[in-house]
Amino acid sequence: MGLDMYAFSVAPSNVVPNAAAIARYRFPLTGNDLRVGPIVVNHWSGPICAAAFPSYDVWHPQLDDEFLASKYVLPGSTLFHQWRKHPDLHAWMQRLWRVKRRPNSNANFSYRTPIGLDQRDLDALEHGVRNRQLPKGSGPFFGESDGTERADDLDFIAQARTEIARGRLVYYTSWW
Repeated sequence: MGLDMYAFSVAPSNVVPNAAAIARYRFPLTGNDLRVGPIVVNHWSGPICAAAFPSYDVWHPQLDDEFLASKYVLPGSTLFHQWRKHPDLHAWMQRLWRVKRRPNSNANFSYRTPIGLDQRDLDALEHGVRNRQLPKGSGPFFGESDGTERADDLDFIAQARTEIARGRLVYYTSWW
């Protein structure tokens, strides 16, 4: 388990007409849900894990498949970029989400709260990446950003700009 991060594009619709509307999107009550409780990686299974978490089922998720098939991906979305354990980028996205989500500041940033990205957001992110100014992020099993992600982040920004130029909306979400 750890921080899995995704960038999707989706065609504008009545439900999400622009990137700002993505932060206000409410996922349906029905559909493929995700399991809750502690997520246990293979090397943690066994009697020690069962003793530590006796009230939870121990499971070994196929995170990508389970998340991508869940109701937490907007209908019609196309996955175009993915990261694994890059907490500094996740912290940047969380800050952006908090700014865009002002009306409901008590909500938590999670897989239920995607954040739409527009050209201004991508410009700000590119500035942060190029100048090594992403905020320090942390969390359980999030890993650590070490600077080697820079080229991949810039590649994501280029891909996102291409998707926007094609008339699609771009959004970020994560699962951990």
